[in-house]
Amino acid sequence: MARRTAELGPSHPDTLTARYNLAFALIRQGETSSALPEIEFVANERQARFGALNASCLVARGTLANARGLAGDISGAVGGFRSLVNEFTIAFGPLNELTLRTRYYYTQWLVRENPSVARRSGEHLRRDIADSLGSDHVLYGLTSELR
Repeated sequence: MARRTAELGPSHPDTLTARYNLAFALIRQGETSSALPEIEFVANERQARFGALNASCLVARGTLANARGLAGDISGAVGGFRSLVNEFTIAFGPLNELTLRTRYYYTQWLVRENPSVARRSGEHLRRDIADSLGSDHVLYGLTSELR
């Protein structure tokens, strides 16, 4: 990582991809607190470089929201995904697969914070997935756990 940063600079797209991959690997290894600064840096740099509604920025911010939840900050995960649902809706439309997937992640974290609201959100999400992607889509099957 140090060599790539020295050669290309901290904000170069290749450096940001390497840092994102490092953060993702740390999360998968259960080292979420070590991953948080990396993924936060990547999300902020991608937003500054490409804009808040850029797909790579939104995905990095989703990873950041998820990492916050895994680190025990449930409210941070819920708040992060709540914002992302709005931004994915603006960028891709309300029934786009990326938007629906983000709504799924939001609802997954919301279950831990407010189960009754999450249940209603899950019901709406399940209906929207069936209407736009079909009841045979993998995301539809995943939402069965939200009821």
